[in-house]
Amino acid sequence: MYLKSPIPTIACNGASCPQFIQTGTQVTVTGVQFPCRVRRADDTVGTPNVYDGACIGKWVNKTILIKRVSTQTIVASVTPTSQTSGFDGSYSITFTMPSVPAAGQQYKIIPHSPDCSLPCDSGKFNAAGKLFVHQ
Repeated sequence: MYLKSPIPTIACNGASCPQFIQTGTQVTVTGVQFPCRVRRADDTVGTPNVYDGACIGKWVNKTILIKRVSTQTIVASVTPTSQTSGFDGSYSITFTMPSVPAAGQQYKIIPHSPDCSLPCDSGKFNAAGKLFVHQ
């Protein structure tokens, strides 16, 4: 079981990100260990001691939250321009960097899953975020 998602990597306009990220930049966030949306539990009755549980539903509609570090507030919720997901928790999300209230300050990019209803098990999950300074 993974207790904490690792910090994702980010790319800007298809290359390494500069020290400061500008409004309008195409940002791609890539990471692993996003939770499974729907899990099939182990069959402990028919086959005890056999671990046959699996992820049978992955997140395909994640959003990106932009959090201002100095105030710990979410300043933007961004709809991705594209995204992929794997049953192993891997993901890649591309979005356009929005404007923020205070340029020059530190912000955090946070991949986020929305609310869900049964049989979903992991709604409102935030993967680990990545710090950046907005220009």
